[in-house]
Amino acid sequence: MTSYKLPRLVARTVRIMQIIQEAGPLRVIQISRTTGIPYASSYRIVHALAEEGLVERIGDSRFQPAGRSTGWRREDDLDMRR
Repeated sequence: MTSYKLPRLVARTVRIMQIIQEAGPLRVIQISRTTGIPYASSYRIVHALAEEGLVERIGDSRFQPAGRSTGWRREDDLDMRR
């Protein structure tokens, strides 16, 4: 484990990815309550993750890992030109 503190946005994003991975499809309000991350921040992070293809939205406004994967997107799917 590293001895330095992750920037808050990175730490929040990782925590949200972990909870979605562990708990399955969740609404943003459930993610916010479970993680303690404010709703507005959770909303922005979850929607950014969805835009990047790391999580996907399913019919009833819940989010789950993209393709029910067990981890992050494959390296060759990432657009490194941004």
